[in-house]
Amino acid sequence: MENELYRPNETKVNGVSEDWDKFRSFKEYDDFTLNWLSQCRRVLKDSGTIWVIGTYHNIFRVGKIMQDLGYWILNDIVWIKTNPPCRILKEHALTMPMRR
Repeated sequence: MENELYRPNETKVNGVSEDWDKFRSFKEYDDFTLNWLSQCRRVLKDSGTIWVIGTYHNIFRVGKIMQDLGYWILNDIVWIKTNPPCRILKEHALTMPMRR
């Protein structure tokens, strides 16, 4: 994050600060995601399930890559957060594509 972000209670939000979690481009992020999802698919049993949690920042990219790899998305679980980082995100949805 370029600017500091604060919650309504004035505590600082710690953004991405570790090198392993920084990407120079969407392509680099997509390649990273393709790699780890491919490795999961390689070891996942045919009857296995994987839950992937994301937010609107990344879940659609992840879902596309999952479908390209042959994962079948069975459900989308959404809930209202009781402790959002800010009032704007009170009705915040977390999407969890699953493969079975």
